[in-house]
Amino acid sequence: MTVPDPDHKIINSVLNGNIDDFIVLVNKYRARVFLLTAKRIPVNDVEDVAQEAFIRAFKSLDTFSRQKPFENWLSIITLRTCCDYWRKNARLKEFTAPADDSGHLKWLELVACRTASDEYRKNIRNEDVRELLNWTLKKLQPDDRSLVEMIYFEGHSLKEAAEVLDWGISKTKVRAMRARSKMRRLLDKLLEAQS
Repeated sequence: MTVPDPDHKIINSVLNGNIDDFIVLVNKYRARVFLLTAKRIPVNDVEDVAQEAFIRAFKSLDTFSRQKPFENWLSIITLRTCCDYWRKNARLKEFTAPADDSGHLKWLELVACRTASDEYRKNIRNEDVRELLNWTLKKLQPDDRSLVEMIYFEGHSLKEAAEVLDWGISKTKVRAMRARSKMRRLLDKLLEAQS
C-alpha cells in the first residue's frame, strides 16, 4: 500500500476552491525554487522570476498529473520560467571580455605553456576557470546556456533536459554538442589572441 503524498491533499484543496492553501506549497518549496532561479538569473531578477514560476504553477495546477512528485513538476516549471526570462532578455546579454583580461590571458598563457607553479594554480586557477566559464556561457543562446548548466553542472540526464526544454532527445544532443563546440571555439580564439 502506497502512502498518499501530502502535497496531493493540498492540491486537491486548492483545486476545490481553497486557493489560500496554495501558500502551504509556496512555503514548502520556496527554497527549492529560489535556489534553481538564483543559479540562472541575475540577482536583481531572482525574486520576480521565482514569483512568476509559482504563479505559473498555480495557474496550471489542474494539469499536474500526479505521476511524479509535485516538487519535480514545480522544478520543471521553474526551469522553463528561467529559460523564458533569457528568451525575453536575450538582447541584454553581455558581450564583453572577462573583467580582467590581463589576468585571464596570463593564466591562459601559463596553462598553455604548462609552466605555472603549483601554488599559482591552487590559488588562482579555480577563480579564473570559473570566470572564463561564465564568460563563455554568456556567449551562448539562453536555451543552450540552460542546457549546458543542466547537463554538466547539475547532473541532469539528456532526457530530463529535453523534457524541461520541451525538445526531442535528438535535438537536445545536437544542441549540447554545438554549445560545447562554441565554447571550445571561444576559448581557442582567446588563446590565439594571446599568442
